[in-house]
Amino acid sequence: MDRTHHARRTAIIASLLATVTLAVFWPVCHHDFLSYDDAEYVTDNPHVLSGLSWANLGWALGATRTCNWLPVTWMSHILDVQLFGLNPGAHHLTSLILHAANAVLLFLLLQRLTGACWCSSLVAALFALHPLHVESVAWLAERKDVLSAFFFILTLWAYARYAAIPARGRTIWYCLALLLFALGLMSKPMLVTLPFVLLLLDYWPLRRLESKSQKPTIRELLPLLTEKLPFFALSAASCTVTFLVQNAAMVNPAHLPIVQRLGNAAVACVAYLWQTFWPARLAIFYPYPLDLPTWKAVACACVLIALTGAFVRVARRWPFAVVGWLWYLGMLVPVIGLVQVGAQARADRYTYLPLIGVFILLSRGAAALMQPRILTEPAGVIPGKGASASSPPSRQISAETEEQDQRRQWSGKRRWLLAGGASAVLAGLGCTARQQVQYWQNSQTVFEHAARVTKDNYVALTGLGIVALRQADLPGAMDYLQRALEYARPHGGADLIKYYVGAVLQMQGKGLEALPYLQEAMVGPSMRPERNCRLGACLLEAGRLEEAEAAIKEAIEAEPNNPDFRLALAMLRHKQGQPAQAEALFRDVIAEHPELGKAHRTFADFLLVQGRSEEAQIEYAAAIKLLPADFALHRAYATALTRQGKTKDAIAQLEAALRLEPRQEQAIGELAELLSQVGSNRQAVLEYNRCLEVNSNSVTTLNNLAWLLATNPDDQIRDGPRAVELAERACRLTQWQAPVLLGTLAAAYAEAGRFQDAVAMAERAQEQAKAANLPSVAARNARLLELYRQGKAWREE
Repeated sequence: MDRTHHARRTAIIASLLATVTLAVFWPVCHHDFLSYDDAEYVTDNPHVLSGLSWANLGWALGATRTCNWLPVTWMSHILDVQLFGLNPGAHHLTSLILHAANAVLLFLLLQRLTGACWCSSLVAALFALHPLHVESVAWLAERKDVLSAFFFILTLWAYARYAAIPARGRTIWYCLALLLFALGLMSKPMLVTLPFVLLLLDYWPLRRLESKSQKPTIRELLPLLTEKLPFFALSAASCTVTFLVQNAAMVNPAHLPIVQRLGNAAVACVAYLWQTFWPARLAIFYPYPLDLPTWKAVACACVLIALTGAFVRVARRWPFAVVGWLWYLGMLVPVIGLVQVGAQARADRYTYLPLIGVFILLSRGAAALMQPRILTEPAGVIPGKGASASSPPSRQISAETEEQDQRRQWSGKRRWLLAGGASAVLAGLGCTARQQVQYWQNSQTVFEHAARVTKDNYVALTGLGIVALRQADLPGAMDYLQRALEYARPHGGADLIKYYVGAVLQMQGKGLEALPYLQEAMVGPSMRPERNCRLGACLLEAGRLEEAEAAIKEAIEAEPNNPDFRLALAMLRHKQGQPAQAEALFRDVIAEHPELGKAHRTFADFLLVQGRSEEAQIEYAAAIKLLPADFALHRAYATALTRQGKTKDAIAQLEAALRLEPRQEQAIGELAELLSQVGSNRQAVLEYNRCLEVNSNSVTTLNNLAWLLATNPDDQIRDGPRAVELAERACRLTQWQAPVLLGTLAAAYAEAGRFQDAVAMAERAQEQAKAANLPSVAARNARLLELYRQGKAWREE
C-alpha cells in the first residue's frame, strides 16, 4: 500500500472515530452540573470561579482540596471558567473533546506500534463507545480521567518514538515522554503504573527483547529497567504526595481488614470484566459490601489466577494476550482498594485506561483466531508433509494454486465475519452508551438511576435528598436523608448525612432537634463554615449564647462576606439584648443583597418579635416574592397578618403554605381556627378533620373540633355525639387532668342532652381549674354550670 493511500485511510478512520464519539456523547453538552463533587471542583470553588490569575495558578499548584494533588486538572477547570463562565454545557464539551481526542490518539498510537490498522481502529472504537466510560466523560468532577488519559497516550507515543530511532537524536523524545508523564500524574495520580506499561510495550509490540534469549536474564533486562528509573522516580514522588494528601480520606485499616480488601479487589476485577461484556446496571456509586461471601471472593481470585496463567502460557505465540491482560490488572492496582480511599466498592471511572488492555486482547485475539489455515492438502499428499518429490510438477503447481485460492476465499469470508461482528458490537455499545449518557442529565436523574439499579445506596439517597432540599421540598428531603442515614450507619458513612439532616431540621424551624445532628456531623473544609453557622443558629435557639457566638464567629472568619453568616450574627446580637446592632446588621445585608429572600424573612422575624408588626409585614411581603415556595415563610407571614387583624389575608397565606406541605398539622390547625373566627365554620370543620387525619391524637385539634361541634349556633354543624367522642378521647389522652378539656366535654354532654353528666363534668372542671390557679377557666365553667342545671346547652356567639 502506498504512503498516500495509507495516510488517506488513517485520516478517514480518525475522522469517523471523532465524529461517532461526538455524536454518541453530544447530549452531555446540554447537561447540568451535579451536586456530587462538581461543587468542590467548580461551582463552589472560589479559586476556580475567579478565573485565570497568577494567584489561582499558584493555588492550583499547592491545592489539596479534594484530598488529591491535581494542579493540571485544576488549571483546566479554571481555564473553562475563564472562557465560558458557569455554562455547564461548555464545560462538558471540553471533557467530550478530550475523550474524542483520546480515542483518535489511541488509534494513531496503536497503528504506529503494531501496523495493524483495523485492529487498532477497533480498540479505539471500543474505548470511545464503551458505556463504562460514560462516567468519566459526563461527570465534570472526573475531568481528571480524560485529561490524564490524554497525557498518558501522548507519553506512550513519545516513548515509542524514542524506542524506534537510533541513539543519536532520541534524547529529546525521552525527555518529552518524562514531561508528558509528569503532566499526566499532575492530572490524576492513577498513572503511577505507567512505567510497567512501558515494560509491557518493550515486550510487545516494540519487541525490544527479541534479540535476547528465550528466558532473558536480569543482566540482559537491566538496560530496559535502567532507562525506566526516572519514570519510576516520578511515580514514587506522586505516590508519596498522594499518600500525604489522601490520608484524611483513607479508610482506617482496622475498620477494613486486608483480607476483606483483597476479597473486594478480586470481585471488583471480575465485575469490571463482566460489565465490559454486559454493561448494564451502571451507577455513579456502588456501596462497599459489608458481608461479601468468602466463596465469591475465592472464586473471583481463582478466575483471575486462571486467566493470568492461561495468558502467560500462550505468551510466546500470542504476546498481545499477556500484554493486554497485565495492562488491565496493572493499571487497576492504584484504584482497586488495596489502600481504600472513599466508600465505594468500585467505580466505572477506574476502567477508563485499564480496559485498553482488554480491548487490545480481544481485538488482536479475534483477528488471530480468524487467520486462514490450510483446509485441505493437495491431492495425493500426506497431510502435513507437503508434496512428495515424485509428484509431477504440474500437479504440484495445481495443488498450490488451489490452496492459495482457498486461503484467499476463506480469508475474505472471515474478514467480513469479523467486520460484521465488530460493527454489531460497536453499534450495541454506542446505543447503550447513549442511553447511559441520558442518566447523567442532572443530579436527580443520575441518583434516581443509581438508587434503582443498586441496593441500599446511601450516596444516591443523599444526593436525592440534596436535590429535594434545593427544591425547597423539605419533607421529601427528610425522607430521603433518613433512609440514607439508616443505610449509611453500618458503613460508617453517616457523618455528612447527619449534616444534611440537621440542616433540614433547622430549616423546618426545629433547631433543638437539629442540634445533635450538626454537632456530630463531620464535614470537609469547604462545608465547615456553613455547618458552623447552622450549629450556631441552633445553639442560639437552645439559649447557649457563648457556644453560639464561638460557632458563628468561626464561620465568619472563614467567609467574612457571606450574607447568611452575617444574618446569624445579627440574630445573635438580638438574643444578646443588642437590638440596635442587630437591626444595623440586618439592614446592611439587605442593602447589599436585596435579592436575598432569607435576609428579608429573618429581618421580618426580628421585627415581629420587637412588636413592629406593620414593618414586619412589609419585609414578609418582600420575602414571599423572592421565596414563594417557602412553607415556613408563608406561615410566619400569616402570624404577622393575624397580629395586624388581617385575618382573611392570614388565611390566604396559610392556604398557600398548605399547598406546599399539605400534611403540616400545626398549620392546618391554625387555618381551622382562623376560619372559625371569621365565621367559616363549615370549612373550619373540614380543616379540623383533615388535621385529625394527619394526627388522630392531637389534643388541641380534638378539643377545638369538639367545642365547635358542641357550641356552634348552626344546627347543621352541631353534632353532639361526635363532640362527646372527640372530647372524651382528648380527656383520656391527658388522664382527665386538663380543666379546659373537661369543660369542653361538659359542653358536649349538654349538646348531646346528657345534662347530668354535663353538670358533673363542669363541677369537676371548676374544681381542677381552682386547684391549678386558673381563675378564668373556673369562672367560665361556673357560668356554664348554671345553664346545664337548667337543662340548656351553650351556644357560641
